[in-house]
Amino acid sequence: MAEIRAVVLPDDADAIARIDTSFTTDIVYDVRIDGDDFRVTPTSVKPAVTKTFPIDGLGGWRAWERAWVATDDEAIVGFCAVRDQQWNRQIVLWHLYVDRAARRRGHGRALLETVLDDARAGNAYAVWLETSNLDYPAVQWYRAHGFELCGLDMLRYEPTYASGEVALFMARRL
Repeated sequence: MAEIRAVVLPDDADAIARIDTSFTTDIVYDVRIDGDDFRVTPTSVKPAVTKTFPIDGLGGWRAWERAWVATDDEAIVGFCAVRDQQWNRQIVLWHLYVDRAARRRGHGRALLETVLDDARAGNAYAVWLETSNLDYPAVQWYRAHGFELCGLDMLRYEPTYASGEVALFMARRL
């Protein structure tokens, strides 16, 4: 059973930094724009794509305000972080990661429920997040938890990441 608690920094920083945020998938979203329309289509790729996401803000400035960890026998196996966006009553979900070895045991769901409870307590209207078109497994997971695709940014990752990587934005109304 997932145990969730508030992050304690700097005490938790090293354990959070060790979370394996990587994923491997042989399906990505192909993103096509046609005038004012766009299409996001699951597409098989070979070889499979492997990517690791960085967790920022553990040692200094951070975009997020509140964070929680999931623990298993007191070991940190998951992390999520949020920020209030007051002007439109949204909570921005900056991070939600579960260590690769601890996935499919309810830690992600427990972290997400903590975020949703926090958002409701703060009278938020919605929870909003960004992910990559390469992270098909995450998009499917978020969709299964009530999030919908609400936009994209074709240039957000250029030239830092691989050509063709697109930012997908998802939101869930509360």
